[in-house]
Amino acid sequence: MDFYLQTTDKETRAEIEYTLVKSYYFYILHYNRYKCYSDVLINYKSAREIIRANLPRYLECKKLTLFRENGDRKSGRRTTWFLSKLEKFHLMGMALRLYVFLSKFMYLMSGL
Repeated sequence: MDFYLQTTDKETRAEIEYTLVKSYYFYILHYNRYKCYSDVLINYKSAREIIRANLPRYLECKKLTLFRENGDRKSGRRTTWFLSKLEKFHLMGMALRLYVFLSKFMYLMSGL
């Protein structure tokens, strides 16, 4: 955040902002894997408070697009874009509930 706040170049700031948003979604998905829904929701709300405090307009990041050609993996770009849209339309809670269900199902299936 310090580097982001000190940087005046708009393109560099946009890249840092996108990286922070991508890291935020990475945290939400990977840190909360195999946890119960109530814990996932608490962690999501805490992470959302942190990103809102530091990047209040993070859902309007210019780099959140499906058609970026900067070396970013397509799957990561699509996931970040999709999650930002879910958040924008206030559907993240429902999506996280489905994620928790699927992660538990996948965990059970991996033991077979």
